[in-house]
Amino acid sequence: LVTVTSMCWYSYTTGKGSIRLRAVCEIEESTSGRSGDQIVVTEMPYQTSISVTAARIAELVQTRAIEGISDVNDESAKGKTRLVIKLKKDAAALVILNNLYKHTPLQTNFAVNTVALVDGVPRTLNLVQMLQAYIDHQVEVIQRRSQFRLDKALKRAHLVEGLLKAIN
Repeated sequence: LVTVTSMCWYSYTTGKGSIRLRAVCEIEESTSGRSGDQIVVTEMPYQTSISVTAARIAELVQTRAIEGISDVNDESAKGKTRLVIKLKKDAAALVILNNLYKHTPLQTNFAVNTVALVDGVPRTLNLVQMLQAYIDHQVEVIQRRSQFRLDKALKRAHLVEGLLKAIN
């Protein structure tokens, strides 16, 4: 789903930037000569609604901002995404798809700003530093949890030892 571009690489190396997210689309050619091709969208970008996208495409067709689309159908069901955009017979599918990416939420930019508290100080981290900080945090959490459980078990052992002496 994520297109790896120079923007993406920049955001991973510096900790700031944006990542371009694009919908996964397929162009299906028509089998009969009467109808045109169709664009089928099977995955949408993060936090993008299918119904809002379909309404936006219909609005662009009504205002004639995009020519060559004959119908838009939302065929999503049972958790599967499927948005079918039927094209007119003489329409260029790639041109229309690029226009859809440009004018609809089929392509969005996702801002990246990886700020984290490292030793109590907010810092902007790159991908490697971010993963290392997460691993260090998990090690600390496991050590503290293990120490807590050990202290609790030692207190219980001390009580049990005292009860055994009292019984004897």
